[in-house]
Amino acid sequence: MRRPATSSEKVPRWLTKAYTRLVAISRQMGADVKVGDIIHSGEFQAETMCITMKRGLSPRDRINYLLHEMGHVSIYQDGLTETRYHGETDSPDIPARLSLLDEEFEAWDRGRSIAAHARIPLDQSFNDAMVHSMTEYVKWVLDTPREFGVTTIDVNDLPQEDPLKVAGDGCDEDENGKS
Repeated sequence: MRRPATSSEKVPRWLTKAYTRLVAISRQMGADVKVGDIIHSGEFQAETMCITMKRGLSPRDRINYLLHEMGHVSIYQDGLTETRYHGETDSPDIPARLSLLDEEFEAWDRGRSIAAHARIPLDQSFNDAMVHSMTEYVKWVLDTPREFGVTTIDVNDLPQEDPLKVAGDGCDEDENGKS
């Protein structure tokens, strides 16, 4: 994460305007934006439709993480939080945690789309923020067994079907349907 700008450093005007524009778009999406003393760089609370940004982020990181949280708003509004993504952060269930990991990737992707729609240029800092965030989530998923006192995972509990084999995929057939 980049260090916050000090009062002696001048924030480029376009960054301030871009952040203001994103806050306005977020409000159009139905989510308020506030700044607070939180652990993570940003949080979206669906119950209150509020995005909280961490106090002290650099102007560029404020934009990057706000875009990500707006991606969560978009996912929530599409109803995917209840249907596709159903994990809980305190769940020992690895598939549920992987579901959350998938949602995080989609929120970053939607944030990128929101930036493009708002004509806000993204630089390497957006990718850096995404990599940092996703690395922390991957560590969290991998720590699941240890966190809940599980030392091994029973492979018999995993799905038995081969996800790479699709019935009738035609890979072993010629154009006439013969093997």
